Amino acid sequence: MPSAPASHKVNSPNSFGNWVKRRRKALDLTQQELAQKVGCSISLIFKIESDERHPSRQITELLAQHLEIPPEQRELFLQVARQEKAIDGVDALSPLSTPEPAPVSQPFSPNLPLPLTPLVGREHELHAIVRQIQNPACRLLTLTGVGGVGKTRLALEVAHQLRNSFDHGACFVSLVGTSSSEFIIPAIADSLGFAFSGTTELKTQLFNFLKEKYILLVLDNLEHLLNGIELLDELLERAPNLKLLATSREQLNLRAEWVFEVQGLPIPSNIELENLNANSAAALFLRRAKQAKVNFTPTAEDLPAITRICQLVEGLPLGLELAATWVNTLSCREIADEIERSLDFLSTTKRDVPARHRSLHAVFEYSWNLLSEEEQNALKKLSVFQGSFTRDASEQVAGATLSLLSSLLGKSLIRRNDAHAGRYEQHELLRQLAGLRLHEGTQEEMSTRDRHCAFFMNLLGQTEPLLKSADQNNALARLGAEVDNLRLARKWAVKHRKLAELRKSARCLQWFYDLRGWLRESAVMFKQAVEALERENGDAKTSPEYSQTLSLLVIYLGLANVRSGQVAQGRSLLQNNLERARRQSDLQAFADNLAFLGLADFLSGNYDEAYTRLEEALALSRSIEYAWITAFSLMILGMVARAMGKLEEAYTYFREGLRRWRSIGSPRNIGSCLIVYGSLLNALNQYEEARRMLRESLAIGREDKDQWIIATSLLRLSLLATAQEEAGYAEAQAVDDDGIAQYRELAQAMAEKSIVLYRELSDRWSLAIALTHLGEIFAARGQHSEAREQFLEALQAATEIQIAPEILKAILGLASLYVLEGRNEPALELLHAILQHPAASQKTRDRAEKLRAELETRFTPKQIEAARSRAQSMTLDSLAQVLLGQRTTGHYPIRDADSR
Repeated sequence: MPSAPASHKVNSPNSFGNWVKRRRKALDLTQQELAQKVGCSISLIFKIESDERHPSRQITELLAQHLEIPPEQRELFLQVARQEKAIDGVDALSPLSTPEPAPVSQPFSPNLPLPLTPLVGREHELHAIVRQIQNPACRLLTLTGVGGVGKTRLALEVAHQLRNSFDHGACFVSLVGTSSSEFIIPAIADSLGFAFSGTTELKTQLFNFLKEKYILLVLDNLEHLLNGIELLDELLERAPNLKLLATSREQLNLRAEWVFEVQGLPIPSNIELENLNANSAAALFLRRAKQAKVNFTPTAEDLPAITRICQLVEGLPLGLELAATWVNTLSCREIADEIERSLDFLSTTKRDVPARHRSLHAVFEYSWNLLSEEEQNALKKLSVFQGSFTRDASEQVAGATLSLLSSLLGKSLIRRNDAHAGRYEQHELLRQLAGLRLHEGTQEEMSTRDRHCAFFMNLLGQTEPLLKSADQNNALARLGAEVDNLRLARKWAVKHRKLAELRKSARCLQWFYDLRGWLRESAVMFKQAVEALERENGDAKTSPEYSQTLSLLVIYLGLANVRSGQVAQGRSLLQNNLERARRQSDLQAFADNLAFLGLADFLSGNYDEAYTRLEEALALSRSIEYAWITAFSLMILGMVARAMGKLEEAYTYFREGLRRWRSIGSPRNIGSCLIVYGSLLNALNQYEEARRMLRESLAIGREDKDQWIIATSLLRLSLLATAQEEAGYAEAQAVDDDGIAQYRELAQAMAEKSIVLYRELSDRWSLAIALTHLGEIFAARGQHSEAREQFLEALQAATEIQIAPEILKAILGLASLYVLEGRNEPALELLHAILQHPAASQKTRDRAEKLRAELETRFTPKQIEAARSRAQSMTLDSLAQVLLGQRTTGHYPIRDADSR
């Protein structure tokens, strides 16, 4: 190896080789990918990065191009590469000299909306809250106080002040429209920009994501979610660097909780005209009054009345803001008189109103009386919305036209949503008060909620084609903004047996939840709907519409169960519903049932049944031009054919399936089909085409921030690199020994990256596949203890979700390891168990059969029969449990000659 010149310190962070390595990682390129772009061997890239070799001028120019060196710096780059100038002290390259590698984990984009108005006063509270949060002993601080006291605005200000004190910033989570504590986890994830995937409980996925994050989470409006709030204590235990700032009208009563009570703004005893802003309550009233009436200028005669207004509303910001909007029609003295009159009315006639809420009720009462009948109708009907709403929704559900919205906005009875442009919302206390007005008219409330249900169920039906197209991300964002309203509308549709609404929304709702990773919630949602319909009595149960609706909901409950890891349960539902679906006039639903049952059979290892169902689904979907199920059936048929060893058939299915998915435009399914197609091409030794497809799927995943697609593309690229090495591809390309080593390192690095993501996503199925592959890499290197740990963890993951083909693959890995260690008898027993099980894929079966044939030459017929008999005596589950005993005992549980 040539000696390094003085200007190039071998293995130094400032060496040219290390600079190239950091730059490559910043661009998320592997050594193999950079070598392909430059047109050289991996070995050369490895040696350049190790400072063992300096690139030629031609290679340097290509490196500059593909490492994206700015044109004005390329000559300098060339000089440094060719040792004509030292890298140390070269300021021009310093902006590029220490780029961060692309993160392996999920992208992180916490939500922290910018307030539309400045905070008035609160300097003392801000200082005290910030100091408390900075106290290491304080992990959860709850801001308590009456509705309208300004808890949310104060918490948001604190978050903005402290966001740079936390490595991962601060994130604001609005829970105002969240109907149940079970939805706190999805709400937090949504605000963090975290995407769920896989079958593991959502709570576990989120806790895994947050466990190493140093972040401030602001949880706003928790008072209606106290049933189940204990999960916050659990979150703090699992994420030791996390801090929570909560707002609630009452304490959370958690072990970790510290409490700060927020009072109204200081109430003035008098105000001076020369110093109107000296008191924050008066300053807030005046600021809002000027917004309502630009030319409003208080006189000396107004000051006592403004003082009295501040006193009557007890310094509550919401009360001051509402009262200030009246300056268009009343003088300050008249405003004070009206509030006082309403307070007297409340204290004598509405004794159920708590004393601490009477000032705001009084202000609302008078604000209500100032509204026209049309404005009153709109305001009370708007109360049915959960969280925020759009102009279109407000008009169709509540009859609130743009002019009515503008009027209510001007009177501070609704407000623009800080986080989402074009959306409106009500302060939660005002929404509740308006809701009481709506509740006074039972029929009016029913018809309003019916319109709300119809609007959002129709929205799902209308959005389905977009959600299943190239416009998927925009559709996801649209539905994501409405998730609280969608949940409420679906609940109403189930409760009141809105059959048409349930049918038109089913497909879109399932795919929306699937893309968001809410797999278990999807299963629960469809189960509730099915159970509600099954409880129906009377003539309604005999109608064709009822039967058709129930059949469709059972189909999507079956799919939801399969997708959430309850494969056997989902398969049973789909199997039992098949004949009912066949009798319906809805041929698309029947095609759904066939295709999803085929998927469940495939996952269960019932390949012949899967093939039959999917072929029937394919023929039916072609005949009725049902593009989604045609593409779906083709893709799953390809997977079944490959598992059965019918590689040419699989190739035909995947080729047409990919063409159809591209025509539909669904990014998730294009990416998925590219992955399985690319994996097949790898098995057919078509390495370059396989790599092209897998790189395309990886690009799709990165563009859409689809972590499952990213992880699975990396895993399949790792398998590709392993296959190329095993097939002698490296030698065929004239790559030297160092280059061959790089293939192995590349395979391991990509497998490990995929495992990191699968753990974060809690995708047990994919994790099992990746761990088995990594175990095989370690075993090939003679790292037996590392290999064993990977195989056992893969077995554990696959057993937890009962995916028989992956259980068998992990057992095959252990059997192969036993052979390498000379433990032949237990290996033979495991191989017989694999070969006797119908769920083993053809590839697994072929490998097991080859290894069995080699081993049996070392045993007598009697010994072979004994091993076969012992294998037959154990179920797959019991065998898995025996093998998993190794993880805790450290002993080999399968008997062999040495152990007897």
